Amino acid sequence: MQTSLTPWQPTPPVPPRDQNGNPQRVPKPSRAVARRAELAGSTRDTPTPSVLSKALLFFFGIFLPAITLLVEAVNHMCAESFFDPLPTVGHVFAIAAVPLANGAALWTLRRGGGARVEAMIFAQAIAVAIAGVYTVMFLPITAMAIEALAFAGLGLLPLSPLLSLIASARALAALRRLHPALTRPARRVVLGGLAAGIGLLIALNVPAALTRIFMARAASADPEVSTSAILWLRHIDQPDLMMRATFLHEKSFDLLNAPFDVLTPLPQDQAREIYFRVTGRPIDDDLAQRGGHWRWRARPL
Repeated sequence: MQTSLTPWQPTPPVPPRDQNGNPQRVPKPSRAVARRAELAGSTRDTPTPSVLSKALLFFFGIFLPAITLLVEAVNHMCAESFFDPLPTVGHVFAIAAVPLANGAALWTLRRGGGARVEAMIFAQAIAVAIAGVYTVMFLPITAMAIEALAFAGLGLLPLSPLLSLIASARALAALRRLHPALTRPARRVVLGGLAAGIGLLIALNVPAALTRIFMARAASADPEVSTSAILWLRHIDQPDLMMRATFLHEKSFDLLNAPFDVLTPLPQDQAREIYFRVTGRPIDDDLAQRGGHWRWRARPL
């Protein structure tokens, strides 16, 4: 006796029903929940940085730039010998963003992830941009800094922008590998952070550039042009930047003011006269009032 065998078919799942026996609709997970599940799944097999990489990030990306910033803010070693990397308070906070961003990146990498990785990548790109700009500014003394490494490691301070740039770039790449699936394209997030960092430094240098330009116009032989520039300098109201433009560029190389020094050189006697016309006070009196807190000293005429 032969019997026919029918293939087994799985029983379709029975949808849940309410108290009245009607099919109950099962809500789909929200995009945020699905997004978190996708990110959680994408990080399971992502290799985390080694202990050595984290230690190098801590030393070259956090400790060294923080110490360099503190030493320069207190002693003004670079400002008195080469150029001033901290002309304003805004530059201090901009440079401080580098160790802060690297610290946040190190914390995120140690945890293996986080809820706001895109924000971390954006902030890390800003740190890379700032470190990159200062690396270019310190290029003229990089060779000298390498030679000074033999003297109690003093060369590490001027090499801090370059070393922190390398550490920041490696941390940025590690953050990118940590979460390969992002809401926005990773390139767009990184480029946005780089543009924000460069734009921040440009904005911080606008007052100094305007002060230098109007000081050059105030030295014009045309009385109308000179008077208009004096009025603009009074509106800008940056006596510190006027002192800096008067003295610093004559005793050291200033990368930011170098184009103005070449195109529109401003002798010190004219700069003193312009300062007096703008503020109504001799520049030497203001220097004497500032005492030891003023980092630039007038050179004898």
